[in-house]
Amino acid sequence: MYQIFERINTSGRVLKPQEIRNCVYHGKFNKFLLELNKLPIWRRVLKSDVEDSRMADIELILRFFAFSKIRTRKELEQNQINLVKFLNSYMSDESEIDDADCKKFACQFEEVITFLYQEIGDNIFRSAKKKDGEMVFAKKVNPVFFDAICTATIYAFDTIGRDKLDINHFKEKYLTLLSDSTFLQATKQRTTNIDNIKIRINKACEYLYGVEYEW
Repeated sequence: MYQIFERINTSGRVLKPQEIRNCVYHGKFNKFLLELNKLPIWRRVLKSDVEDSRMADIELILRFFAFSKIRTRKELEQNQINLVKFLNSYMSDESEIDDADCKKFACQFEEVITFLYQEIGDNIFRSAKKKDGEMVFAKKVNPVFFDAICTATIYAFDTIGRDKLDINHFKEKYLTLLSDSTFLQATKQRTTNIDNIKIRINKACEYLYGVEYEW
């Protein structure tokens, strides 16, 4: 269905992948994503009260859940994922999510985003460069930073426990991650390559939480 809609989407403004998903996968999960996008803490992270007309903000929320489950997905067996197909597949699988899982997913998303925002602040999920001795952050959220940091945080919450995490000097740990050359290379080149996805998540786990991600 997605491919059919994509082929006929040729006149006027060409729709982005998440706009097509909004039309094709219009079940409970899609409604759930639309509601999560209104969360005040999420809008603070994005630094905008206005929802994106092209649904880039909603696609980020979809990525939050899809990448957190990547180690259980068949795509992990490939050398490289097709991001559009990966997100399509995940959204299709969750299209008729039940109310209990909606509540569980919503709590997880809000808890992770709130924790990271409180510990790191307005520049969370943004790339940075040093200028005149100071870190200058990008204006927009970097999707691959977002995937790696959220997936690592979910993993740490699940394996260590939110209340047992060592969050001393957490912001400094985050800035060290952003300066790691291996992490940065994996965020700039062949970003959908499975090895690079693993590198990003592994590095985020290592620097932020001192744990090793089990694939």
